[in-house]
Amino acid sequence: MAGGKSAGKSKGGFGLSIQLIATAVLMAAAAAYFGFRGRGHFKPPVLSPLKAPMLTELQEFDAAYKDQMLWGSYRSGLYFGMRTRTPKGLVSGLLWFDPDDPNTLNQMRARHEASQGDGLSSYGWKRHDGRTYGTQELVDGEYNISLSMVGAAHPSRLKSFGPESGPGGDWSVRLQLSRTAGMPTRRRRISVVVYLGDEDAPREPWQVLPDGEVTDLRSGPAALLSGASSALGRGAGRWSLHAMEVPSSRFDRVFGAGLRRQRSAGGAEGEGGGSGGAGGELDPSLPEGTLEVSRAALSNLLGSVGYFYGSSLVRTGGPGSEPQPYWPAALFTAVPSRSFFPRGFLWDEGFHQLLVQAMYDIGSSLGLPAAAVGRYRAAAAALSDLAALRRLHYDDARGWFADWGTHTEDVQLATKTVVDGEPPQQRVVSERVTRGWPLPQFVPQFGYVSLFPLITKLLPAGDVPAAAAAPAPPSAGAGATGSAGGSGAVGPELTLQQLALLQDPGLLWSPHGLRSLAIWINVNYLVLRALSHYAAAGGEVGAAAAAAHDELRSRLLKTLVGNYRKHGYLYEQYDDETGRGTSSHPFTGWTALVTLIAAQEY
Repeated sequence: MAGGKSAGKSKGGFGLSIQLIATAVLMAAAAAYFGFRGRGHFKPPVLSPLKAPMLTELQEFDAAYKDQMLWGSYRSGLYFGMRTRTPKGLVSGLLWFDPDDPNTLNQMRARHEASQGDGLSSYGWKRHDGRTYGTQELVDGEYNISLSMVGAAHPSRLKSFGPESGPGGDWSVRLQLSRTAGMPTRRRRISVVVYLGDEDAPREPWQVLPDGEVTDLRSGPAALLSGASSALGRGAGRWSLHAMEVPSSRFDRVFGAGLRRQRSAGGAEGEGGGSGGAGGELDPSLPEGTLEVSRAALSNLLGSVGYFYGSSLVRTGGPGSEPQPYWPAALFTAVPSRSFFPRGFLWDEGFHQLLVQAMYDIGSSLGLPAAAVGRYRAAAAALSDLAALRRLHYDDARGWFADWGTHTEDVQLATKTVVDGEPPQQRVVSERVTRGWPLPQFVPQFGYVSLFPLITKLLPAGDVPAAAAAPAPPSAGAGATGSAGGSGAVGPELTLQQLALLQDPGLLWSPHGLRSLAIWINVNYLVLRALSHYAAAGGEVGAAAAAAHDELRSRLLKTLVGNYRKHGYLYEQYDDETGRGTSSHPFTGWTALVTLIAAQEY
């Protein structure tokens, strides 16, 4: 009987296994079939523009504006380049090289695309208004190259508009070569190439070498090129390029749009102001050279505005899926760094606009539907609730605002040796090793996130409503560490407490500004703006905020102005111990905020 029971169990178990195996095989086959079928028939979603008013539809951007802005120094990634704001552009550029250097061709030593690897001592726009004129100086070893629209006596406009001018007007550029001051005197040559091309009539790759003949400019102005281009309007507007030599190793090139009489570059000179942006007088107590640096920062930002046309790539599927192109569109934007980030960056653009608004007031709204605006207003109101912020992010134990989440401090950075590649090679890699179990708690570091209530001006300057001192919510559960809640300082005491933390040298306060891994000018500017707001409140909070503002502003300006005058550049970030500029340069993304900091424009 025992044997029969045993046999029955064996048979039943075997039968169940057959069923499970058969089911698993069928499921795997079905998954493979539908997965293959799905991949074969998958169609990416249709990407279409948002149906909402566009900035370009504002009345400020009418036909007159488009005509005035047709031409500009919109080839941001070059040391110097002009183009039209059209999908297929009429483009112009400059390159130079040492014809006596055997490495010129072998190592591609010609200067054309802006690159930190070229090691220029300095370069950047010293004056630029974003519309009609500008001057740029490039110091390349023994050579000092000045590209300007400035005459000997008066600033000159890059573009002029007359009755005989075609679309976009006429523009002129003056190129001056000189020996860099302090360099040894020896006979050296430099070759300069100026070119103009039409993207609407491209050449084959093997036909890109320039056409033309050597022209002696000593006998007078010369017509170098002429033609027609759809970039200048319907019907392929006519254009011509002229050059002339002027004294002191300079020559001018004049571009004429339309059928018109030839004239010299001197005809482009006007009486406009030459400050290129930040003008006026600054506080004489500021570091020497602050006005010069402020003008250069804003001018280089405006001179770095570029025009791009094409499709952005977005990934609509999961990881590993092929990116899909957006619809073709134009992008007109300032670039953070011509040598390192010669393209638009969203997180810089907001700070760019702060500077641009200081010069040009758009003056009207986008006219978004009320329903769309309402959603943003509701979100803004929720995020402006100080009582809720205290309940969620105020660490009573430490007296500051902090992130809350599943976290552990018991983490180490370990190294290990791996073998990979072809042929196989050994390399040492670092990896994070977590030794403790993460628990719900406050992140116990004071960082930029701790400054957000101050930056967003949510801290009280006077008496605070009782709701802001609401008690803490129920405990986050077993194992949670840290005391959340709002049972600590309230009213002006809370603000004074945060101002004291701001100036604690053991936290973010340094001789060169507020630090994280480095000194970043964007966050420092936002803190200065908030301190200026609280300084106007008066009382104890106002006095403390004003003192912190003046000291932080002084430290930042000494660091930024000192670096520019010593090294010739503004930088993406600054070392928090030495104040030395680091990373990409010239960087006039958010670092151009030095102009607003100097002028106290918040």
